[in-house]
Amino acid sequence: EETTNETLAARNRAFERLFFSIALVVLFGAALLLLFASRLSSRIRRLRDSAELAIDRQGRVRGEIAASTAQDEIGDLSRSFGSMLERQRQYTAYLEALRGRLSHEIRTPVAIVRSSLDNLRLQRIPDSGAVYLDRADEDLSRLITIVQRMTEASRLEQTLATSEREQ
Repeated sequence: EETTNETLAARNRAFERLFFSIALVVLFGAALLLLFASRLSSRIRRLRDSAELAIDRQGRVRGEIAASTAQDEIGDLSRSFGSMLERQRQYTAYLEALRGRLSHEIRTPVAIVRSSLDNLRLQRIPDSGAVYLDRADEDLSRLITIVQRMTEASRLEQTLATSEREQ
């Protein structure tokens, strides 16, 4: 005759080993997941920080985002942000140069309209037509003022961009 205490103790020891093995595997898996999640979140935070630093408060591109060599989604997002930022830089440069080109291109037609209005004034025109000449002359003067202000703004912006900033 034997009691089942020895068998029950062996079974309990086996359950303890199984429980501790499963707990160890779960803890190891949780630590690996935590490490992986921390790495991903730090990469995302670095990408966010570099995106915020790349554009200043006025919306101008001042920096760049280093293209990641990682072959995952975050690396792809980094490369996408970098190319998007470069396209934004090119478009901003185009818009900034457009003001100077527009003022230059508008000056020629304005000069032709001005000389045509002056030549019309030399002709004998009825009083009813003189009103239209005066209105055209006023609006041409407004257009000339706008072009001058665009040119001045472009020059001022270029001067500010090249000068040193002081507190």
